[in-house]
Amino acid sequence: GLTSKKAKAEALKNLKAKNEEARDILPLSVKTTIFITNSLYDWYDIINKRLDKKVEEETREIIEKISNYINEDMHIKTSITQ
Repeated sequence: GLTSKKAKAEALKNLKAKNEEARDILPLSVKTTIFITNSLYDWYDIINKRLDKKVEEETREIIEKISNYINEDMHIKTSITQ
């Protein structure tokens, strides 16, 4: 059986699993709380880069929530290109 993290990671790589699929299977899939402080200028840059369709869906979902908070709760309009 696959008991080590390395063996599981190698098996997923061989199966050509997407990164987000591998994260759900490997033991790293735990709830995490993070706190990030940035200037609005930096948030605009992050939002514009991370809403790209090439970015993983989970990341885009988080960035959309941040963008909505800035736009709606703070009443500041971000210029987002999608």
